[in-house]
Amino acid sequence: MMVIVVAPLLAPLVACLGTQVSILLGLLVCAGAYALFMRATPGMPYAEFLLPTLVLFGMGFSLCFASVNAQATTGVSDQEQGLASGLVNTSLQVGTLVVLAVATAVLTGAGSAAEGQALPGMRNAMGVVVGLLLAASSMGPAFIFVNRSRDITTPNAPSSHRITEDL
Repeated sequence: MMVIVVAPLLAPLVACLGTQVSILLGLLVCAGAYALFMRATPGMPYAEFLLPTLVLFGMGFSLCFASVNAQATTGVSDQEQGLASGLVNTSLQVGTLVVLAVATAVLTGAGSAAEGQALPGMRNAMGVVVGLLLAASSMGPAFIFVNRSRDITTPNAPSSHRITEDL
């Protein structure tokens, strides 16, 4: 529900920043949302616990999802747009399931709940999710700052025969 409210507000920001920066920021904002979730204690009020987490996660998801789809289908021929979109969405779903399985394994293997924790191993499971989001974010600068075109020079060819190839 939060994505429906937040996405239209963030569209101009995505247009200004570009898809690569939007994906990086979205991953970092989602990591922040999950980190906020780690501070939850039993009896914590909704406005203090869940509302900020949902708002941040809605912002992060809104920054990421459309940008990931746009980035994945850029440069793909019109006949293969559906295939590219299907592959990226399938990859997102499978990745989500793998992270969910790992977080669930951490959660169920924790034993009894620690003092002030709603579920046993909750902080550890959320820590895994935050760590994976930060690991994915750490790869972002490599894709943002990489030169999108490169010069290919044929050996022994004059510089006037230089070809610029878009990656």
